[in-house]
Amino acid sequence: MTDTPVVTVEGLSKKFCRRLKRSLWYGACDLANEVLARPGRRHELRRHEFWALRDMSFELHKGETLGVVGHNGAGKTTLLRLLNGLIKPDTGRIRLRGRVGALIQLGAGFSAILTGRENIYINGAVLGLGKKEIDRRLDEIIDFAEIGDFIDAPVQTYSSGMKVRLGFSIASHMRPDILLIDEILAVGDSSFRERCYNRFTEFKSYGGTIIFISHNSAAIESVCDRAMMLDHGRVVDVGDPYEIVHRYESEMLELSRRSGADGRAATRPNLEDDIWVTDVEYYDRAGVRKSELQLGESFEIRLHYETDQDLRFPHFVVALRKGARQNPFLTVITMLWDGIGLESIPRRGVIGCVLEEPSLSPGVYSVHAGVQAKASARLGKKWYAPLRECGSFTVQAGSLRHQLPGLSATDLVAGMPPLMVAHSWSLNGMALSAARSEAPVLEP
Repeated sequence: MTDTPVVTVEGLSKKFCRRLKRSLWYGACDLANEVLARPGRRHELRRHEFWALRDMSFELHKGETLGVVGHNGAGKTTLLRLLNGLIKPDTGRIRLRGRVGALIQLGAGFSAILTGRENIYINGAVLGLGKKEIDRRLDEIIDFAEIGDFIDAPVQTYSSGMKVRLGFSIASHMRPDILLIDEILAVGDSSFRERCYNRFTEFKSYGGTIIFISHNSAAIESVCDRAMMLDHGRVVDVGDPYEIVHRYESEMLELSRRSGADGRAATRPNLEDDIWVTDVEYYDRAGVRKSELQLGESFEIRLHYETDQDLRFPHFVVALRKGARQNPFLTVITMLWDGIGLESIPRRGVIGCVLEEPSLSPGVYSVHAGVQAKASARLGKKWYAPLRECGSFTVQAGSLRHQLPGLSATDLVAGMPPLMVAHSWSLNGMALSAARSEAPVLEP
């Protein structure tokens, strides 16, 4: 990295108006003030306005990658739009040294009625490239996009995935000095995302600077040199990617718990259930209780339960989710799938579930537990207690690249999250084994 910053942002602020008509009026006023060289009111909010970004400052050097995390509406996309020159800041200064390539919004920069090939030439011209230079890179761009004969079809006929493929291929192969990538990469399939992360590595190797927005914590940790956390338009923290992502996920999980009844503690059981998980604990292989685990470490989840009745054929379920409540479950483990049949259980006890070397990426995980009933929908209820959040734990790692130095960024990102986890069950410390071989489907 050189001493001269490639990207310099000083005191950057941007405000928007919630009302369309008033926004148009404010825009006309600002334009008039600019033409007449009057100061205006750029440093203060007017009626119905809010700060999308406020007093942001940072620097990036050649070859450096910055990951940006934050909740929806934190100002991440607004930052990239300002850096790309799509909108003007209200206050502050942006200084960029070199050409900028960007993939910020799906289909942005494309003419819908023109073909993919024609859009390649248009985007190249916008970046200041001549026709001969674009000709030299044309085949490489088309091959990376993998959209086949559709390259000569109008872009309006493209699917979302095809637009992302072509947009990223153009943005990265035109050899810009600065590459701006929004979370739009989530639209592409897994194979395409793997190639994108490989492309990031190549781009950095010749000194390219990247600003990368993503909700994929493994991607931020493995690809980025630094990370920045935003909250309501302000910079909360800048530093090591793992530490920033861990803080962000912890805060989002806590916010998710506060926002609804589903996040209530395990010690406050739902009285409508037939059985309650009253506590959850985590133990390592040595039997030491802990809430922070190392990358790839085997551990046991112990569910303390109570019931006031004799339950017939209960099947415990454990599900893991990373981050906020709206995220899908990473893995679901159930006695029903494992063919473990318990005719009955004591009215108070501990169910253990050992996860063998799970490939969980660093971050904060919530544990959800429930108890299925053996009865089918025709014969009676399907759950003695539905899945509810009962606790959380953290997977630590100083750095994915340090822990797994032999793997590329692509391998680190593509290998997570896991779909299957080797595991075993126990009841009050006694191992449980399968009583049958069939694997029924989990009933909702």
